[in-house]
Amino acid sequence: MNLESSGILEVKNLCFSYRGGFELSLARLTFAGGVCCLLGPNGAGKSTFIRLLTTSVMIPRGVIFFEGRDVRDDLRSYRRQLGYLPQRFGMVNNYRVSEMLEYVSWMKGVPKKARSEAIERAAQQCDVTRFLTHRISALSGGTLRRVGIAQAIVNSPKILILDEPTAGLDMVQQSQLYSVVKSLSRESVILVATHSSSDVAEMSSQLVILNEGSTVYSGAVDDLSTHGGASRREGIEIGYRAVVAAKPDVSL
Repeated sequence: MNLESSGILEVKNLCFSYRGGFELSLARLTFAGGVCCLLGPNGAGKSTFIRLLTTSVMIPRGVIFFEGRDVRDDLRSYRRQLGYLPQRFGMVNNYRVSEMLEYVSWMKGVPKKARSEAIERAAQQCDVTRFLTHRISALSGGTLRRVGIAQAIVNSPKILILDEPTAGLDMVQQSQLYSVVKSLSRESVILVATHSSSDVAEMSSQLVILNEGSTVYSGAVDDLSTHGGASRREGIEIGYRAVVAAKPDVSL
């Protein structure tokens, strides 16, 4: 693969160990645009992998490349090209939504003259325009989740990482999110960590499954779902269980 290609995120020989003995060890993964879902049972290493990709913890061994460069060569530039929604999203409660989005856009290096437009666009895409004057503390769980997605895309990121983005959203809001993510995937590398087979079926063409710190599947969603099932979603669930050895406590 040509690492000079634009929009390619690649992981090579990435390792991270905890004192308790758990080790994440990923030989090679490539994300080249579009939407890729990240699955795995609890404790598989998904959260650790996300923390490494977002550089919230530093890389002890191995390399993360973006557009052909080791991200450690210019962390500030890499972080400004990232959008991230953590599993537990929160901000200063007395901020208004507009103030929070203004702050994030400033942190991400959005030019001052472009911030108002960027905030309006992100708020509209996530259906939170009517909440811009509301304080964070007054938002419901579902609305806070959508605001979290808005802050993740306010800088039009080249890499968007969403951790359980549909948690707390109703069916209509989930459908809106799927549309936003698929629209953004035309120009961004998007990684979605999820436990929902519906998220995979609706958003993703590629899939990475981790188990016990290693990659047990990396490839097309449709190749995994050929194990059978009445629907694409059911086929994904059957294929998922097969590659993680059908452990009784493993489910999507």
